[in-house]
Amino acid sequence: MHGHGKNALCYFSEMNESQVSPDKVTMVRVLSACAHGRLLEQGQGYFQSMEKVFGLVPKIEQYGCMVDLLGRMDYLKEAYDLIMGMPMEANEIIWGSFLSAYRVYNNVELGEVAAKGMLELGPRDTWDRVMLSNIYAEEAKYDRSM
Repeated sequence: MHGHGKNALCYFSEMNESQVSPDKVTMVRVLSACAHGRLLEQGQGYFQSMEKVFGLVPKIEQYGCMVDLLGRMDYLKEAYDLIMGMPMEANEIIWGSFLSAYRVYNNVELGEVAAKGMLELGPRDTWDRVMLSNIYAEEAKYDRSM
């Protein structure tokens, strides 16, 4: 994948033309290639085709790729809506991906939501607290930081 997202998608197309059905791992790689290649429309199409075409129910890994893709493209509201509509609880990878997008596009409100989402998962790591503190510091909300 590393810089070869379009090549990965060409191989995926060849695989489909050969009537080889993808599995969930293949779909993670395809969606990840779309995220790293900033291929929004293709990624959305592949995600939607998982269930409709291939009979694969998206799992948290595929949702994580979509959150990453939407976040990289500055579609933070859409990424948030996807997280809120997932049929499973968001984990630290989902919230971490969303929080990383905040850092790139500096959307304080959604960054705060992501950091708090990570905090609600429990005290696994201090990274989420540091990020939340940085969010507040950047907005001069020191009284709210931890």
